[in-house]
Order: sequence, then structure tokens, then C-alpha cells
Amino acid sequence: VPLYDKDRDLMGVLGLCDPVDRQLPTIELVKSLEVFATLAAVAIENARQYEALREASEQQKAQLALRHAILEVSGALLATLEPREVFARIAALLKEIVDYDALEVRLVDKATGELYCGYCRDGAAGAEEQFKAWRSPIDAGVSGWVVRHNEAQLVNDMLNDPRGELVPGTEWEPQASIIAP
Repeated sequence: VPLYDKDRDLMGVLGLCDPVDRQLPTIELVKSLEVFATLAAVAIENARQYEALREASEQQKAQLALRHAILEVSGALLATLEPREVFARIAALLKEIVDYDALEVRLVDKATGELYCGYCRDGAAGAEEQFKAWRSPIDAGVSGWVVRHNEAQLVNDMLNDPRGELVPGTEWEPQASIIAP
């Protein structure tokens, strides 16, 4: 028996089998199944609409949480002029939004044409000192690419990305990274 949505578009079929006695269904049974199929199609469509609404609601909640976090960051930026404190607040708020292991804010030194670490937060012992000491040319690495193109990059495999750079004093480790201007 066909299952039609509210626009009378076919959404599927309802099939019943009687392999034991192989009796043919009566016209009355077929008509009853058609009514049942109509009700089943309405239930399926309602379930799909409910799921779509639930997903939209979850997306709106996530967007609201993100906007709230951005508002908090804005407040933090206005509350202090100390860059280290601002970066620490941004890092803490980002941690609530996105689960990350390490964060680095690289700033542009226009006089030298280099990127340097303005702030970093890394769980690896001693890694922060390596990042703080490292300067790289703007035309090198994924960070340099982002600066030159003013476009965020998602790198799922930094080890195999040809733009990947190794910070002196650290070792190559598998990682995925988001680098944003």
C-alpha cells in the first residue's frame, strides 16, 4: 500500500506478507490498510517535522550560546586594556565553546614581517616557552598563509599539510587545527 505525504508525493510503501497460508487479501482489508497507511504517513511526516524542529531548536540554542560568549568577550575586551588578561579571558571563553588542547594568538610584527606569539596556552610541559620564543616570516606556514589571504583554514592533518611548520624545540605530533585571521 503506498504511503503519501500531505502533498500526495510518494514517501514509501507499506508491505504485508502472508507466507504461511498465502491467502489473498480481501478488498475490505486493502481499504483498511489504505486508511492505516494514510495514518502511518501522517505519523511519519509528523515525526520528521518534530525532528527538524528539534534540530533547529538545538542549532538556535548553540547560536545563542555563541552570541552570549561573544558578548562576554566584548565585555572583557572593554573591561581591561591589559593584552595578556584579554587573551586569557578569550582563551577561557573559547574553551567553553570549542574543546581544544592548545591555543596560540600569533600577532603580526609589521616592522620585521614576522608573526610572533602574543599569547599561548598549551597542555604540554614547556611547550609555551618554545612557542613564545618562536618567530616566523609572514610568508611561511599555515598562519602566514592565513595572514596573506585573510581567510580561515581548517587543517585536518597538519603533519601532511605542505604548509605545516615545526616550532623549534618541539616534535611533530598528529593534530588538526583551525587557524583564523
